[in-house]
Amino acid sequence: MKTIGIVAEYNPFHKGHAHQVRMVRETTGAEHVVAIMSGNYVQRGEPAMFNKWIRTEMALAAGVDLVLELPVAIATSSAEGFAAGAVRGLAATGVVDGLCFGSEGGELGPLDDLAALFLEEPPAYREALGRHLQEGLAFPKARAEAAREVLQAQREALEPLLHSPNNILGIEYLKALRKYRLPLEAVTIRRKGAGYHAEDPGLPFPSATAIRKHLREHGMDHSLEPMLPDTSYRLMLAHMDAWKGARVHPDMFFPFLQYRILQMDPGTMAGIQGIREGLEHRIKEKAREATSWEGLLGALQTKRYPATALSRALLHILLDLKEDRLREQMEGGGCRYLRILGFRKEAGGLLHRMKRNASLPLVSNVADSMGALKGPARSQLLEETASTEVYNLALATRLGIRGRNDFTQSLVVL
Repeated sequence: MKTIGIVAEYNPFHKGHAHQVRMVRETTGAEHVVAIMSGNYVQRGEPAMFNKWIRTEMALAAGVDLVLELPVAIATSSAEGFAAGAVRGLAATGVVDGLCFGSEGGELGPLDDLAALFLEEPPAYREALGRHLQEGLAFPKARAEAAREVLQAQREALEPLLHSPNNILGIEYLKALRKYRLPLEAVTIRRKGAGYHAEDPGLPFPSATAIRKHLREHGMDHSLEPMLPDTSYRLMLAHMDAWKGARVHPDMFFPFLQYRILQMDPGTMAGIQGIREGLEHRIKEKAREATSWEGLLGALQTKRYPATALSRALLHILLDLKEDRLREQMEGGGCRYLRILGFRKEAGGLLHRMKRNASLPLVSNVADSMGALKGPARSQLLEETASTEVYNLALATRLGIRGRNDFTQSLVVL
Protein backbone atom coordinates (compact mmCIF):
# COMPACT_ATOMS: atom_id res chain seq x y z
CA MET A 1 0.00 0.00 0.00
CA LYS A 2 1.41 3.42 -0.97
CA THR A 3 0.20 6.77 0.33
CA ILE A 4 1.53 9.93 -1.29
CA GLY A 5 1.52 13.34 0.38
CA ILE A 6 1.01 16.70 -1.33
CA VAL A 7 1.69 20.14 0.14
CA ALA A 8 -0.98 22.54 -1.09
CA GLU A 9 -2.92 25.77 -0.77
CA TYR A 10 -5.73 25.07 -3.26
CA ASN A 11 -6.68 28.74 -3.47
CA PRO A 12 -8.75 27.63 -5.32
CA PHE A 13 -8.48 23.99 -6.41
CA HIS A 14 -8.07 24.16 -10.21
CA LYS A 15 -7.46 21.84 -13.14
CA GLY A 16 -3.70 21.79 -12.60
CA HIS A 17 -4.27 20.45 -9.08
CA ALA A 18 -6.67 17.81 -10.38
CA HIS A 19 -4.05 16.80 -12.97
CA GLN A 20 -1.46 16.39 -10.20
CA VAL A 21 -3.75 14.14 -8.15
CA ARG A 22 -4.46 11.97 -11.21
CA MET A 23 -0.80 11.75 -12.17
CA VAL A 24 0.23 10.86 -8.61
CA ARG A 25 -1.97 7.79 -8.78
CA GLU A 26 -0.92 6.88 -12.32
CA THR A 27 2.84 7.28 -11.89
CA THR A 28 3.25 5.89 -8.37
CA GLY A 29 0.36 3.45 -8.09
CA ALA A 30 -0.68 5.26 -4.93
CA GLU A 31 -3.79 3.95 -3.23
CA HIS A 32 -4.25 7.12 -1.18
CA VAL A 33 -3.41 10.82 -1.57
CA VAL A 34 -3.04 13.01 1.53
CA ALA A 35 -2.84 16.81 1.28
CA ILE A 36 -1.48 19.06 4.00
CA MET A 37 -3.05 22.43 3.20
CA SER A 38 -2.75 26.02 4.39
CA GLY A 39 -5.73 27.16 6.43
CA ASN A 40 -7.35 30.58 6.06
CA TYR A 41 -4.08 32.33 5.14
CA VAL A 42 -1.56 31.46 2.45
CA GLN A 43 2.20 31.57 2.03
CA ARG A 44 2.27 34.68 -0.13
CA GLY A 45 1.00 36.61 2.91
CA GLU A 46 -2.69 36.98 2.17
CA PRO A 47 -6.02 35.68 3.41
CA ALA A 48 -7.27 32.80 1.30
CA MET A 49 -10.04 33.79 -1.09
CA PHE A 50 -12.07 30.77 0.09
CA ASN A 51 -12.01 29.45 3.63
CA LYS A 52 -10.29 26.21 4.53
CA TRP A 53 -13.44 24.08 4.64
CA ILE A 54 -14.59 25.12 1.17
CA ARG A 55 -11.13 24.38 -0.21
CA THR A 56 -11.05 21.07 1.64
CA GLU A 57 -14.33 20.06 -0.01
CA MET A 58 -12.95 21.04 -3.43
CA ALA A 59 -9.91 18.80 -2.88
CA LEU A 60 -11.90 15.82 -1.60
CA ALA A 61 -14.41 16.10 -4.44
CA ALA A 62 -11.52 15.93 -6.93
CA GLY A 63 -9.93 12.79 -5.49
CA VAL A 64 -7.79 13.73 -2.48
CA ASP A 65 -8.49 11.23 0.31
CA LEU A 66 -7.52 13.20 3.41
CA VAL A 67 -6.85 16.91 4.05
CA LEU A 68 -4.76 18.06 7.02
CA GLU A 69 -4.28 21.67 8.08
CA LEU A 70 -0.85 23.30 8.11
CA PRO A 71 -0.68 25.56 11.21
CA VAL A 72 -0.89 29.26 10.40
CA ALA A 73 2.60 30.33 11.54
CA ILE A 74 4.13 27.66 9.28
CA ALA A 75 1.68 28.18 6.41
CA THR A 76 2.63 31.88 6.22
CA SER A 77 6.35 31.41 6.77
CA SER A 78 9.15 31.73 4.21
CA ALA A 79 9.50 29.02 1.57
CA GLU A 80 12.02 27.21 3.77
CA GLY A 81 9.82 27.20 6.88
CA PHE A 82 6.67 26.41 4.92
CA ALA A 83 8.26 23.44 3.17
CA ALA A 84 10.03 22.04 6.23
CA GLY A 85 6.94 22.28 8.44
CA ALA A 86 4.69 20.70 5.83
CA VAL A 87 6.99 17.79 4.95
CA ARG A 88 7.64 16.99 8.61
CA GLY A 89 3.89 17.08 9.20
CA LEU A 90 3.30 14.54 6.44
CA ALA A 91 6.04 12.29 7.81
CA ALA A 92 4.46 12.49 11.29
CA THR A 93 1.25 10.88 10.01
CA GLY A 94 2.99 7.51 10.03
CA VAL A 95 1.11 6.52 6.86
CA VAL A 96 2.59 8.72 4.11
CA ASP A 97 5.28 6.92 2.09
CA GLY A 98 6.16 9.57 -0.46
CA LEU A 99 6.01 13.26 -1.33
CA CYS A 100 4.86 14.55 -4.69
CA PHE A 101 5.31 18.13 -5.86
CA GLY A 102 4.94 19.97 -9.14
CA SER A 103 7.93 21.46 -10.95
CA GLU A 104 8.49 23.21 -14.25
CA GLY A 105 10.79 20.57 -15.74
CA GLY A 106 9.52 17.45 -14.05
CA GLU A 107 13.10 16.29 -13.28
CA LEU A 108 14.18 15.56 -9.71
CA GLY A 109 17.98 15.49 -10.21
CA PRO A 110 18.74 19.20 -10.85
CA LEU A 111 16.48 20.29 -8.00
CA ASP A 112 18.08 17.78 -5.63
CA ASP A 113 21.57 19.04 -6.54
CA LEU A 114 20.56 22.56 -5.59
CA ALA A 115 18.93 21.29 -2.40
CA ALA A 116 22.22 19.65 -1.41
CA LEU A 117 24.16 22.87 -2.14
CA PHE A 118 21.80 25.06 -0.12
CA LEU A 119 21.75 22.62 2.79
CA GLU A 120 25.51 22.03 2.99
CA GLU A 121 26.47 25.68 2.24
CA PRO A 122 30.16 25.19 1.36
CA PRO A 123 32.47 28.15 2.13
CA ALA A 124 32.52 29.42 -1.46
CA TYR A 125 28.73 29.55 -1.52
CA ARG A 126 28.50 31.34 1.85
CA GLU A 127 31.02 33.95 0.71
CA ALA A 128 29.16 34.61 -2.54
CA LEU A 129 25.79 34.74 -0.80
CA GLY A 130 27.04 37.24 1.79
CA ARG A 131 28.57 39.42 -0.91
CA HIS A 132 25.35 39.60 -2.92
CA LEU A 133 23.27 40.33 0.19
CA GLN A 134 25.63 43.22 1.00
CA GLU A 135 25.00 44.50 -2.52
CA GLY A 136 21.36 44.87 -1.52
CA LEU A 137 19.87 41.92 -3.39
CA ALA A 138 16.85 40.20 -1.87
CA PHE A 139 17.69 36.76 -0.48
CA PRO A 140 16.18 34.70 -3.36
CA LYS A 141 18.16 36.68 -5.97
CA ALA A 142 21.33 36.63 -3.89
CA ARG A 143 21.02 32.87 -3.46
CA ALA A 144 20.49 32.36 -7.18
CA GLU A 145 23.58 34.41 -8.05
CA ALA A 146 25.69 32.58 -5.46
CA ALA A 147 24.59 29.20 -6.80
CA ARG A 148 25.40 30.22 -10.35
CA GLU A 149 28.91 31.24 -9.33
CA VAL A 150 29.66 28.16 -7.25
CA LEU A 151 28.21 25.67 -9.73
CA GLN A 152 29.74 27.62 -12.64
CA ALA A 153 26.44 27.22 -14.39
CA GLN A 154 25.01 29.26 -17.19
CA ARG A 155 22.41 31.77 -16.07
CA GLU A 156 20.01 30.32 -18.67
CA ALA A 157 20.29 26.88 -17.06
CA LEU A 158 19.63 28.06 -13.51
CA GLU A 159 16.98 30.69 -14.21
CA PRO A 160 14.09 28.21 -14.57
CA LEU A 161 15.23 26.28 -11.50
CA LEU A 162 15.54 29.23 -9.13
CA HIS A 163 12.93 31.71 -10.28
CA SER A 164 9.80 29.57 -10.44
CA PRO A 165 7.81 29.34 -7.19
CA ASN A 166 7.12 25.65 -7.83
CA ASN A 167 10.80 24.85 -8.29
CA ILE A 168 11.82 26.98 -5.30
CA LEU A 169 9.40 25.10 -3.07
CA GLY A 170 10.50 21.79 -4.60
CA ILE A 171 14.10 22.55 -3.64
CA GLU A 172 12.98 23.37 -0.10
CA TYR A 173 11.00 20.11 0.16
CA LEU A 174 14.09 18.17 -0.91
CA LYS A 175 16.25 20.11 1.55
CA ALA A 176 13.86 19.19 4.37
CA LEU A 177 13.88 15.51 3.38
CA ARG A 178 17.68 15.53 3.54
CA LYS A 179 18.03 17.66 6.67
CA TYR A 180 15.58 15.73 8.82
CA ARG A 181 16.27 12.33 7.21
CA LEU A 182 12.59 11.81 6.54
CA PRO A 183 11.57 8.41 5.14
CA LEU A 184 9.57 9.85 2.23
CA GLU A 185 10.32 9.08 -1.40
CA ALA A 186 10.27 12.25 -3.50
CA VAL A 187 8.43 12.37 -6.82
CA THR A 188 8.00 15.40 -9.04
CA ILE A 189 5.42 15.89 -11.77
CA ARG A 190 5.85 18.44 -14.51
CA ARG A 191 3.52 21.37 -14.02
CA LYS A 192 0.92 21.52 -16.78
CA GLY A 193 -0.45 24.74 -18.21
CA ALA A 194 0.08 28.35 -17.17
CA GLY A 195 2.93 29.45 -14.95
CA TYR A 196 2.38 30.09 -11.26
CA HIS A 197 2.09 33.88 -11.66
CA ALA A 198 0.51 33.90 -15.14
CA GLU A 199 -2.58 36.12 -15.01
CA ASP A 200 -4.19 35.22 -18.34
CA PRO A 201 -7.27 33.06 -17.59
CA GLY A 202 -7.48 32.07 -21.24
CA LEU A 203 -4.34 29.94 -21.10
CA PRO A 204 -4.66 26.13 -20.86
CA PHE A 205 -4.79 25.07 -17.21
CA PRO A 206 -4.90 28.67 -15.91
CA SER A 207 -3.09 29.38 -12.66
CA ALA A 208 -4.73 30.08 -9.31
CA THR A 209 -3.38 33.64 -9.67
CA ALA A 210 -5.32 34.10 -12.93
CA ILE A 211 -8.49 32.62 -11.44
CA ARG A 212 -8.31 34.89 -8.37
CA LYS A 213 -7.69 37.91 -10.61
CA HIS A 214 -10.73 37.02 -12.69
CA LEU A 215 -12.86 36.64 -9.56
CA ARG A 216 -11.75 40.02 -8.22
CA GLU A 217 -12.42 41.81 -11.50
CA HIS A 218 -15.45 39.99 -12.90
CA GLY A 219 -16.93 37.89 -10.13
CA MET A 220 -18.23 34.35 -10.50
CA ASP A 221 -19.35 34.26 -14.12
CA HIS A 222 -19.72 31.36 -16.54
CA SER A 223 -16.39 32.09 -18.24
CA LEU A 224 -14.76 30.49 -15.18
CA GLU A 225 -16.40 27.14 -15.86
CA PRO A 226 -13.79 25.80 -18.32
CA MET A 227 -10.96 26.90 -16.02
CA LEU A 228 -11.97 24.65 -13.13
CA PRO A 229 -12.90 21.04 -12.40
CA ASP A 230 -16.69 20.67 -12.43
CA THR A 231 -16.72 19.98 -8.70
CA SER A 232 -14.74 23.14 -7.87
CA TYR A 233 -16.88 25.28 -10.15
CA ARG A 234 -20.13 24.07 -8.58
CA LEU A 235 -18.81 24.57 -5.04
CA MET A 236 -17.52 28.05 -5.81
CA LEU A 237 -20.77 28.99 -7.53
CA ALA A 238 -22.84 27.86 -4.54
CA HIS A 239 -20.47 29.68 -2.20
CA MET A 240 -20.60 32.93 -4.17
CA ASP A 241 -24.39 32.75 -4.41
CA ALA A 242 -24.63 32.39 -0.64
CA TRP A 243 -22.28 35.37 -0.22
CA LYS A 244 -24.14 37.45 -2.86
CA GLY A 245 -20.97 37.62 -4.94
CA ALA A 246 -18.74 38.95 -2.15
CA ARG A 247 -15.05 38.04 -2.35
CA VAL A 248 -12.30 37.94 0.27
CA HIS A 249 -9.50 40.41 -0.44
CA PRO A 250 -6.54 41.67 1.68
CA ASP A 251 -7.93 45.20 1.70
CA MET A 252 -10.84 43.94 3.83
CA PHE A 253 -8.31 43.36 6.60
CA PHE A 254 -6.52 46.70 6.26
CA PRO A 255 -8.33 48.68 9.01
CA PHE A 256 -7.44 45.98 11.55
CA LEU A 257 -3.85 45.86 10.29
CA GLN A 258 -3.50 49.63 10.39
CA TYR A 259 -4.78 49.76 13.96
CA ARG A 260 -2.36 47.02 15.02
CA ILE A 261 0.58 48.86 13.44
CA LEU A 262 -0.27 52.23 14.93
CA GLN A 263 -0.87 50.95 18.46
CA MET A 264 2.21 48.69 18.51
CA ASP A 265 5.52 50.10 19.72
CA PRO A 266 8.55 49.48 17.46
CA GLY A 267 10.26 47.20 19.97
CA THR A 268 7.29 44.86 20.03
CA MET A 269 6.93 44.96 16.26
CA ALA A 270 10.59 44.02 15.87
CA GLY A 271 9.75 40.66 17.44
CA ILE A 272 7.15 39.82 14.79
CA GLN A 273 7.96 37.09 12.28
CA GLY A 274 9.64 38.60 9.19
CA ILE A 275 10.45 42.03 10.69
CA ARG A 276 14.18 42.77 10.59
CA GLU A 277 16.81 45.44 9.95
CA GLY A 278 14.68 48.31 11.24
CA LEU A 279 11.72 47.51 8.98
CA GLU A 280 9.38 48.18 11.92
CA HIS A 281 10.13 51.94 11.76
CA ARG A 282 9.44 52.11 8.02
CA ILE A 283 6.16 50.21 8.45
CA LYS A 284 4.95 52.57 11.17
CA GLU A 285 5.86 55.60 9.10
CA LYS A 286 4.14 54.42 5.91
CA ALA A 287 1.06 53.02 7.69
CA ARG A 288 -0.03 56.48 8.84
CA GLU A 289 -0.74 57.61 5.29
CA ALA A 290 -1.74 54.34 3.62
CA THR A 291 -5.39 53.70 2.80
CA SER A 292 -5.19 50.05 1.69
CA TRP A 293 -3.15 46.87 2.10
CA GLU A 294 -1.93 47.14 -1.50
CA GLY A 295 -1.08 50.82 -1.01
CA LEU A 296 1.00 50.08 2.06
CA LEU A 297 2.80 47.26 0.25
CA GLY A 298 3.65 49.57 -2.63
CA ALA A 299 5.02 52.21 -0.27
CA LEU A 300 7.21 49.66 1.54
CA GLN A 301 8.57 47.68 -1.39
CA THR A 302 12.27 48.00 -2.23
CA LYS A 303 14.86 45.88 -4.03
CA ARG A 304 15.75 44.30 -0.67
CA TYR A 305 12.14 43.70 0.39
CA PRO A 306 10.00 41.99 -2.29
CA ALA A 307 6.23 42.26 -2.09
CA THR A 308 5.57 38.70 -0.90
CA ALA A 309 8.00 38.95 2.02
CA LEU A 310 6.49 42.29 3.02
CA SER A 311 2.95 40.97 2.75
CA ARG A 312 3.87 38.05 5.00
CA ALA A 313 5.34 40.48 7.53
CA LEU A 314 2.16 42.59 7.50
CA LEU A 315 0.02 39.49 7.93
CA HIS A 316 2.16 38.43 10.88
CA ILE A 317 1.61 41.83 12.49
CA LEU A 318 -2.14 41.45 12.00
CA LEU A 319 -2.17 37.95 13.52
CA ASP A 320 0.49 38.65 16.18
CA LEU A 321 2.74 35.85 14.94
CA LYS A 322 6.04 36.30 16.73
CA GLU A 323 9.43 35.14 15.48
CA ASP A 324 10.35 33.40 18.72
CA ARG A 325 7.14 31.35 18.68
CA LEU A 326 7.78 30.21 15.11
CA ARG A 327 11.34 29.28 16.09
CA GLU A 328 10.04 27.23 19.01
CA GLN A 329 7.54 25.50 16.73
CA MET A 330 10.16 24.63 14.11
CA GLU A 331 12.67 23.43 16.70
CA GLY A 332 9.94 21.22 18.12
CA GLY A 333 9.22 19.63 14.74
CA GLY A 334 6.93 22.22 13.15
CA CYS A 335 3.44 20.80 13.52
CA ARG A 336 2.66 19.97 17.15
CA TYR A 337 -0.55 18.14 16.20
CA LEU A 338 -2.25 16.91 13.02
CA ARG A 339 -5.52 18.72 12.37
CA ILE A 340 -7.94 16.78 10.17
CA LEU A 341 -10.08 19.09 8.04
CA GLY A 342 -11.84 16.41 6.01
CA PHE A 343 -11.66 12.97 4.41
CA ARG A 344 -13.40 10.67 1.96
CA LYS A 345 -15.46 7.88 3.52
CA GLU A 346 -13.70 5.20 1.50
CA ALA A 347 -10.42 6.34 3.10
CA GLY A 348 -11.61 5.37 6.56
CA GLY A 349 -8.98 2.64 6.75
CA LEU A 350 -6.27 5.24 6.17
CA LEU A 351 -7.57 7.23 9.14
CA HIS A 352 -7.52 4.16 11.36
CA ARG A 353 -3.91 3.47 10.39
CA MET A 354 -2.96 7.06 11.08
CA LYS A 355 -4.53 6.90 14.54
CA ARG A 356 -2.28 3.89 15.29
CA ASN A 357 0.91 5.15 13.68
CA ALA A 358 1.00 8.96 13.95
CA SER A 359 3.75 10.46 16.09
CA LEU A 360 1.64 13.55 16.86
CA PRO A 361 -1.80 13.94 18.47
CA LEU A 362 -4.71 13.99 16.01
CA VAL A 363 -7.21 16.85 16.16
CA SER A 364 -10.64 16.28 14.68
CA ASN A 365 -12.74 18.13 17.27
CA VAL A 366 -11.11 21.43 18.28
CA ALA A 367 -13.21 21.93 21.41
CA ASP A 368 -12.26 18.50 22.76
CA SER A 369 -8.60 18.85 21.75
CA MET A 370 -8.27 22.26 23.37
CA GLY A 371 -8.76 20.60 26.73
CA ALA A 372 -6.61 17.55 25.93
CA LEU A 373 -3.57 19.26 24.38
CA LYS A 374 -0.91 20.75 26.62
CA GLY A 375 2.01 23.16 26.29
CA PRO A 376 3.27 24.03 22.78
CA ALA A 377 0.59 21.94 21.03
CA ARG A 378 -2.21 23.79 22.79
CA SER A 379 -0.51 27.15 22.08
CA GLN A 380 -0.27 26.29 18.39
CA LEU A 381 -3.95 25.36 18.26
CA LEU A 382 -4.91 28.57 20.08
CA GLU A 383 -2.91 30.53 17.51
CA GLU A 384 -4.88 28.80 14.77
CA THR A 385 -8.32 29.46 16.25
CA ALA A 386 -7.43 33.12 16.89
CA SER A 387 -6.38 33.56 13.25
CA THR A 388 -9.72 32.10 12.14
CA GLU A 389 -11.55 34.63 14.32
CA VAL A 390 -9.65 37.47 12.63
CA TYR A 391 -10.71 36.07 9.23
CA ASN A 392 -14.30 35.89 10.42
CA LEU A 393 -14.15 39.42 11.85
CA ALA A 394 -13.20 40.82 8.45
CA LEU A 395 -16.04 38.87 6.81
CA ALA A 396 -18.54 40.16 9.36
CA THR A 397 -17.52 43.82 9.36
CA ARG A 398 -16.78 44.28 5.65
CA LEU A 399 -19.20 41.82 4.03
CA GLY A 400 -21.82 41.24 6.70
CA ILE A 401 -21.15 37.49 6.52
CA ARG A 402 -20.86 35.10 9.43
CA GLY A 403 -17.78 32.94 8.96
CA ARG A 404 -17.26 29.33 9.96
CA ASN A 405 -15.79 28.76 13.41
CA ASP A 406 -13.06 26.27 14.36
CA PHE A 407 -15.00 25.17 17.43
CA THR A 408 -18.35 24.51 15.76
CA GLN A 409 -17.46 23.50 12.20
CA SER A 410 -17.53 19.73 11.73
CA LEU A 411 -15.20 17.72 9.53
CA VAL A 412 -15.86 17.73 5.80
CA VAL A 413 -16.75 14.13 4.91
CA LEU A 414 -17.49 13.01 1.33
